[in-house]
Amino acid sequence: MAIAIYRNASSWSVGLIFFFLNLCFGSWLSRLPEIQGYLHLSDAQLGWVLLGMPLGAIISTTFSRHLLQRVSPGKLALISISIFTMTMVLPGLASTGLFLAILLFSAGLSDGLTNVTMNTAASDLERQSGVNIMSSCHGMFSLGGFAGALIGGLLGRFGIDLWVQLLGIALLCLLVLWPRRASLWDIPSEVSGEKQKMRWPSLRLLTYMVIGICVMIGEGAISDWSAIYLSANLGAGPFVAALGFAGFSAAAAAGRFSGDWVRKLVTPKVLLRNGSVFSSIGLLLSILVPSPGFAILGFTMAGIGFATSVPILFLEAAKLNPKHPGIGIAAVANAGIVGFLGAPPLIGFISEHFGMEKALGMLATLALIAAVLSHFSFKKI
Repeated sequence: MAIAIYRNASSWSVGLIFFFLNLCFGSWLSRLPEIQGYLHLSDAQLGWVLLGMPLGAIISTTFSRHLLQRVSPGKLALISISIFTMTMVLPGLASTGLFLAILLFSAGLSDGLTNVTMNTAASDLERQSGVNIMSSCHGMFSLGGFAGALIGGLLGRFGIDLWVQLLGIALLCLLVLWPRRASLWDIPSEVSGEKQKMRWPSLRLLTYMVIGICVMIGEGAISDWSAIYLSANLGAGPFVAALGFAGFSAAAAAGRFSGDWVRKLVTPKVLLRNGSVFSSIGLLLSILVPSPGFAILGFTMAGIGFATSVPILFLEAAKLNPKHPGIGIAAVANAGIVGFLGAPPLIGFISEHFGMEKALGMLATLALIAAVLSHFSFKKI
């Protein structure tokens, strides 16, 4: 079974943008325990600092549809991922929590735009070619997170400065992607030139957005807090602590690379519903059996369960308005960012006052809510 993004140069280039976005982010996240330590931040304080990036992202996604009416999604995606990887070098130099929050906010502006434009480009390519590539592109995203977590864990173990690590990834991104710019420039946009008035989302789109919030709170919390949970609560060292996010990302990548094929056999409702239940079980395992091995296994199970959720939500949202697919994608992306927006302070507050175990239990509950909504969201509303 071939990975769908290999079908042509354009889809492969879009897949690489997904990869580098999370390679950079994953390598940063794997070193959060170290950052928390040298900035002397409590869990609650770290949660508020981490708000910086999603705040920036939600601003840029709000205006992304206007940019997509003027510039092709492939060109915008290449420009925004380049800016993101370079601006992510700066948080590695932060000396205070406030300075870190400001730098993350600036990086979030390009992160949000990259998120919408790369998904719009993948959606356009999928409809034009008739080949399912969306899930494979998100597989590249998860693969990037896995590689980033391993890189961050290994370099952290050897004492390499975080900013040096992030600069190396930024330069690698530019060296790989810019020679391929022609394949991204050539992606024909399916966005209609007709102006689209602002309107309230339909009930179906609202349902997708709520599911997206539940799923993305889980994904974001595992990204932000798995290493800290393994390190602070279970006594794992830097490399083992990084394996929680690495296991989650590797499992999600495997599920997403096979997801385009699986979507031909299994309905979106079944994938979303059953996957959310499986993620809930994994999250519960990580707290009911408090050992690093079982916690890593639980986060890995969550990665399998959440694997196809986000690609399906983006595709289904894009189908609701074929002339303006970016509108539905931006709505789901914004909902996901709201999940990321609420997750850092919420998890930090619950962890500080009630314990990290309670915070992870809340994530398991949200996954079950996503499963229930998924069961009904693909019936006619």
